[in-house]
Amino acid sequence: MNLHKCLLRLKINKITLKTHKNTLMTSREKIDLNTIGGRITFLRRLVGITRPDIEAKYGFKETTLYSYECGRKPITSNGLNKCLTIFRNEGIIVTEEWLKFGQGPDPVINADKTSLIIGKSSSSFLSNKEIDIVQEIEFFKSIYPDLLFHFVNNAEMSPQFNAGDYIAGSYFTNEEYLKEMDSFHNIDCIIVLSSGEQIFRKIIVDSNKNYSFNCNNPSVAKDPFLYNLTIKKIAPVIFHRIKTKEEFIKLKQKNTVST
Repeated sequence: MNLHKCLLRLKINKITLKTHKNTLMTSREKIDLNTIGGRITFLRRLVGITRPDIEAKYGFKETTLYSYECGRKPITSNGLNKCLTIFRNEGIIVTEEWLKFGQGPDPVINADKTSLIIGKSSSSFLSNKEIDIVQEIEFFKSIYPDLLFHFVNNAEMSPQFNAGDYIAGSYFTNEEYLKEMDSFHNIDCIIVLSSGEQIFRKIIVDSNKNYSFNCNNPSVAKDPFLYNLTIKKIAPVIFHRIKTKEEFIKLKQKNTVST
């Protein structure tokens, strides 16, 4: 894969990117997009976020990310999913296929790094499904300015929500949540913890006002039940975008059987 070609397609070949040492990088810098480490480095520098920034914001250890970028350590499935989540949260539309193998649609950076925007330059090489998803997200953002967006990257909330789904909700602050805690009982929510980590869980509130964040599929979760964590924001899911027709049909069949 040619780096210059990729930069041209992303329409950012004239933008300088900062590294963790604050040295300026240009499109002439040699980054090997034929390796997964090179692609991770490329996306990280594309949005101007450092490894320490990523550790502070997402809890992804700087040393682990460095080892992935340098090729010193093979990336795990969990590490790959974390990278996808981080870059998508930072405003890049990127597929697992591209990050893992360098194949499929090229990644697309947001025009302002704060909202997902489809324009003429990007629509020519995005799939119709990706365009539809992004346009729907933009529509919901226009209605709900306080929308919290989340990309589902695991099976912890399956079968209702599966990896590849996009969800969103209008968020409440921690103070608002504590006042109305009972109304959140048994509701699927996007949660931003005090650490900055964003998770997706079902809220369970007991009679003593203790609460837990539970997953629907505990067999695949490292910590299926999280108790009384301090939150910054919480958003009940009001938007659920299933990526493919096949997944929608499968989900409908499961729900029909369960009822």
